[in-house]
Amino acid sequence: MRAHIVQTTFPLEGRSAAFAQVRDLLEKASPEPGGLIVLPELFACGFTPASREMAEGEGELAETAEFLAGIARKWKCTVQGTGIGRAKDGKLQNLVSVHGPDGGTIGTFEKIHPFRFGGEEEVFGKGDRILLYKWGEIVVCPMVCYDLRFPECFRRATLLGAQLFAIGANWPRTRREHWRTLLRARAIDDLAYVLGANCVGTDGHLTFKGESQAYGPKGEPLGELGDGPGVLSVDVELRRVLSWREKSMILDCARDPGELRVVRA
Repeated sequence: MRAHIVQTTFPLEGRSAAFAQVRDLLEKASPEPGGLIVLPELFACGFTPASREMAEGEGELAETAEFLAGIARKWKCTVQGTGIGRAKDGKLQNLVSVHGPDGGTIGTFEKIHPFRFGGEEEVFGKGDRILLYKWGEIVVCPMVCYDLRFPECFRRATLLGAQLFAIGANWPRTRREHWRTLLRARAIDDLAYVLGANCVGTDGHLTFKGESQAYGPKGEPLGELGDGPGVLSVDVELRRVLSWREKSMILDCARDPGELRVVRA
């Protein structure tokens, strides 16, 4: 099976221009039917002062979801992308929308950890659930940007069956080594494939280096993009996850850590 990580420029010219860029990049990559396409966080709108005006619906996406469904049908692939929705409490939602090869909605996921340091928590709500979806035989778990820093969420998803993590991000250049290290750590920790889709360019304050990348279940690098728009395509094999998990027995220990005592000196 083939996964495709799409790296786009930070969207400063509106949804239409962002959609057009994704279409052009996919035309060049020409993904085969049955693949998985992963897009960066808020690939069509980004985090801007106008974020509230970019919200599309209550608990769902509208225009962005329609676009994702369209490219899913065109390429007969599963597609994962994010946009801004509205919660009932008035806050915004950073929503992942996943669509199958027929364009139908497979599921939605809300970013669990808003980036408090950047003031995101003041505008966006917090997700309270993990989404698992099937891509062929592989169980995929989406995560969004800052979620990458919280290994407990990844381990919880792994114990529930996740075999591949697909992460959309707006990860800045100043913390590029954290991006690389954490992606690889999540693969090693959870014996899973990890795909990280980042953006390039600037939002006027932060610069995004891109460097979207993929890791295998042993933490082995599978590929990396540079600092321009592009598509990284990698092969994914379920048997590699299953055989390494069976051989290493790490997750068996994680499921049953035994009784632990706390000793305070």
